[in-house]
Amino acid sequence: MADASRASAAVSGQTANERCPPRFSCVFLGCSREEYQSAFGLLDAAGIRLHRAGSLEQADSLLGAGDSLVLLTEAAFPGGTWRDALAMKARRHRNAVLVVTAAAADESLWLDVLEQGAYDLILKPFVAEELFRILENADACARTKAPAGNVRTAGPGWSAASPGPG
Repeated sequence: MADASRASAAVSGQTANERCPPRFSCVFLGCSREEYQSAFGLLDAAGIRLHRAGSLEQADSLLGAGDSLVLLTEAAFPGGTWRDALAMKARRHRNAVLVVTAAAADESLWLDVLEQGAYDLILKPFVAEELFRILENADACARTKAPAGNVRTAGPGWSAASPGPG
């Protein structure tokens, strides 16, 4: 039924999230308007709401509103890097999870992101299926996390059967 409503919404010019309640939402920090529109189109079709944050302060405010538990961030953005976003999340939004995006990455960046406590790294341009899978798993991880202060209960966004980074 939800798929039919989403298809109907696409024909009527409304976004899927205007017709059906979203499955969950994410905050995208530091992205350009074009990247946001591209990601929004992919995620809206899947019933995932995406909020755009132009600064760490705006991301903090959006996460504080309680609607989103996933922070998707550029590796570098005006005024900071993914490490700054991770520090903000650790201080103020302990149950949220951080997913880093980059146009290019090597194993050392991937390992650094994971070792520092981010959930995963997604390469751009986004592949729809990979983006959905990682964000859905990140949201599920955030919702099942132990109360703030306890250790993380889930691993990175890939399974033991997948090849992982590289």
